[in-house]
This record gives sequence, C-alpha cells and structure tokens, in this order.
Amino acid sequence: MDRFNNYEEYLSYTANAPDNHFYDKTTKTNTKEAFEAYLKAYPRGLHVKEVQKKIDEFIAIEKDNDAYDKAQYTNTKQAFEAYLKAYPKGLHVKKVQKKIDEFIAIEKDNDAYNKAQYTNTKQAFEAYLKAYPKGLHVKKAQKKIDEFIAIEKDNDAYNKAQYANTKEAFEAYLKAHPRGLHVKEAQKKIDEFRAIEKDNDAYDKAQYANTKEAFEAYLKAHPRGLHVKEAQKKIDEFRAIEKDNDAYDKAQYTNTKEAFEAYLKSHPRGLHVKEAQKKIDEFIKSDHTFYDKAIKTNTKQVFEAYLKAHPKGLHVKEAQKKIDEFDTKKAYEAYLKEHKKRS
Repeated sequence: MDRFNNYEEYLSYTANAPDNHFYDKTTKTNTKEAFEAYLKAYPRGLHVKEVQKKIDEFIAIEKDNDAYDKAQYTNTKQAFEAYLKAYPKGLHVKKVQKKIDEFIAIEKDNDAYNKAQYTNTKQAFEAYLKAYPKGLHVKKAQKKIDEFIAIEKDNDAYNKAQYANTKEAFEAYLKAHPRGLHVKEAQKKIDEFRAIEKDNDAYDKAQYANTKEAFEAYLKAHPRGLHVKEAQKKIDEFRAIEKDNDAYDKAQYTNTKEAFEAYLKSHPRGLHVKEAQKKIDEFIKSDHTFYDKAIKTNTKQVFEAYLKAHPKGLHVKEAQKKIDEFDTKKAYEAYLKEHKKRS
C-alpha cells in the first residue's frame, strides 16, 4: 500500500496486475525487444505511450550507432562531419569531434609538408619539423634535410677543390664524394691536369733531347699543347741552323771568295761568320801574294796562272792588262823581226 496514494489506485493496479507486472519486467530488462514484446502483448495497455517512447529512443540510439559505424567505416573527415550534422547531440559527438580534429591536424600536417616540398629547401623542411616535431612526415622531412646537408657538404668540398685548383684537390673530392654532384666536373678537371702533366713531360723530354726531331715529335703528339709556340720556335731555330750549315757547306764546297761572301750576305749573323770571313781574308791574302809574285816574276805565264787561280781576283784587270802588254810586245817584236828580214 505504500506505493499507492489511495485505495482507488490500489484497486486499479490490482485490476490491471498482469499488464503492470509485464511492464515492470520490461523496464527491468530495458531492451527494445522487451518493449516491443510488451506492445505486442498489450497493444492497448496502460503503458503504451511510455513503451513506444522507449522503443523510439532505442531506435534513435540504433540509428545514431549505425551512423557512427558508417562514419568509422568510411573514416573521412567528411563522414564524421556528416554524422555531427545529423546528430549534433548524438551519443558519439565527443569521439567524432576528436576524429574530425585529428583529420584537421592531419590536413594541416600534410599541407605543411606539401608546402615544404613545393619550396624544396632545407629551411622549409626544418620549419616543418619545428612546427610538427611528431608529424606524419618527420622521417621524410629529416631525410630531405639530411640530403640538403649532404648537398651542402658536397658543394663546399667541390668549391674547396676549385679554389685549390690542383689535381690532388679534385682527387680528394672524388675520394670523399665518389657519387657526388660534381663527379663529372671533377673527373674532367683531373683529366685536364693529367693532360697538362703529360704535355709538360713530353716537352721536358724534347728539351732534354734538344733536337729538331724531338720537338717535331712533341708537336705531332700535342698539336694543341701548352708549348706549341716554344716547340715551333725551337724547330724554326734548328731549321735555320740547318740552312746556315747547308749554306756554309755549299760555300766550302765551291771554295771561292765569292761563295763565302755570298754566305755572309745571306747569313750576316750565321754560325760560320768568323770562319767565312777568315776564308775571305785568306783568299784576299792569297790573291795579293799571288799577284805580287806575278809582278816580281813579270811573265805572261805567271799572270795567266794568276787569272786561272783568281778568275775574279782583286787584280784581274791589272793582270789582264799585263798579259795584253806581253802580247802587244810580242807582236811588235815579231813585226820588227819580219821587217828586218825584208830589209
């Protein structure tokens, strides 16, 4: 009796005892199926409204859960936003909002990384890491930073090699950076230095041999070498020497004053100037000696011998004149002799 306000309520309850008993049992079970079973048993029962309300609540919960399950299955920001829009006071609002916040954080993270990728500088990836130290792209960003650092080190090493500009410096770069950014350029520089070394060695060898043939061999092997001008100059000098020697040999072979004078005229600073001048002086002395002897001997034969020995001598005219005088004298004597016979 304590649960009833009056006797009439008690009588009403006892009159509807089966309905009330079923309802009490249903509320204790508290499932949609239990409430649906009540409605089926008492479609016009005392608790139809309350039971229908409970069933509607369970249906709403099911729909809410289904919507959340669907959002979870789709697992996109848009799906969770659609859930919130449909169920702004739903059972999973907090969890959904958390998921949306996570997606927004992911979007921001991705946007920041995409921006860093677009800028593609060490500073950009460092800025990403600073803003997102636990971001989705930390490893990739760190890898990119490491790559940029490696590039910087590579460039610094190559710049150092360029500044030193020696074969050894470029070889050191290649040893430290066998797959570096400047391998081709460094190898090219090393090849250039080796070519220079070979060129210099070949020229040193030619200088050591110091022959026309040695310098010609250098030019043949290094037609665009570093010492082409010097080598050509040396060859020209050797050729000039050869020409000089040939000219002097020719003068010696001819062995006349005129031949040696011709040598001096064509080679006024030649290698054999002194010898040629000496030979000329000897010819002049011989000429004078021979002529003096002819004067002292004073015979036609000796003057003829002079002309034969010195056909272009200094006293050709005098000698010829003397011969002519002897011929004239002889003719005159013959005339006198003939005239005397006639007389």
